[in-house]
Amino acid sequence: MKSLTCAALLLALNLACPVWAQDQQPAPQTPQTQPQQPGVAPTTPPQGTQPGQATQPPPAKPPRVVGQPQSQDELNAWVAIEQAATIEEKGKLAEDFLTKFPESGLTPFAHQLLAFHYQQQNNFDKFAFHAEKTLEEVPQNPIMLSALSAAYAQKGQADKAIDKAQKCLQALQQVPKPAQIGEGEWMLQKDQLTADAHYALGVAHVTKYQQAPAPSGQTDTNLIKAGEELSKAIELDPSHDRAYYHLGFVFAKQNNGEKAIENYARAVALGGPAQSLARDQLQRVYQFVYKNTDGLEQAITNQRAYVEKQVADKRARAQSLQPQQPAPAQPGAGTQATPPPQP
Repeated sequence: MKSLTCAALLLALNLACPVWAQDQQPAPQTPQTQPQQPGVAPTTPPQGTQPGQATQPPPAKPPRVVGQPQSQDELNAWVAIEQAATIEEKGKLAEDFLTKFPESGLTPFAHQLLAFHYQQQNNFDKFAFHAEKTLEEVPQNPIMLSALSAAYAQKGQADKAIDKAQKCLQALQQVPKPAQIGEGEWMLQKDQLTADAHYALGVAHVTKYQQAPAPSGQTDTNLIKAGEELSKAIELDPSHDRAYYHLGFVFAKQNNGEKAIENYARAVALGGPAQSLARDQLQRVYQFVYKNTDGLEQAITNQRAYVEKQVADKRARAQSLQPQQPAPAQPGAGTQATPPPQP
């Protein structure tokens, strides 16, 4: 299960976590004193209350609003979570928060933090539990939808993966760019989320093919759909090693050995989690196509150069979207100093 990078984690918190100030909390409502009903004896005021002075009940708890704390204690606890140095510390504090404030408007965001925490630990069951709890109240959260769709796909839960991936793509069409993130960084992060959604769709269709392949001699629509979705993932994120690996599988099943070798070699060259599996498959296909493995390492080297160029081009496009800082003016360059006014 792929873990979020630090940059993606920060983006996740910026996109989905609430922003509030203490003076934004709903003001406690003071109940109105009910008029005396005819024929009802007045109640005896408590000790310390002057005769004729109405008894003031304690302030009512503000209504629950997703994204807002209901008390100063909740706010302080959440600030402590935000200030924690590591995701492990944040996870522990988030568990404590859910125990102390189960009705807080911040619970979906505590669940989100715990989802990230368990994703990094490769604990699928707890990751999925907390991710689903987040989506119960923030259903258009693209971070959780993207991560959960990819996780479901890798676990072979094709229908769940397709559902979450499609919802993720819909949500990403509507989510605005966070103000504190530049255009180039936003492009990279948004494309990564979109790539993971297409990856999930591709792997889901690979699973459907494996569960029910088309009869021999017939075109398998699941393999075609898988290839399309995985290719979209790679176009958006050319460093997506798992997408290259699964696309290599698709081409191998379609008896396209050259394309299978290319994609398996790219997955190996990237050196990610799919490297070992990709190398095993690359050796088998290369041996089958060329009857030896003499040029295998050179093939990996060639595809490493290809991937590095694609990644560099992607970063250059992102950099071009960043606002350009004007170069500092050189003293005396291009202009003449304005003479001082004459006395």
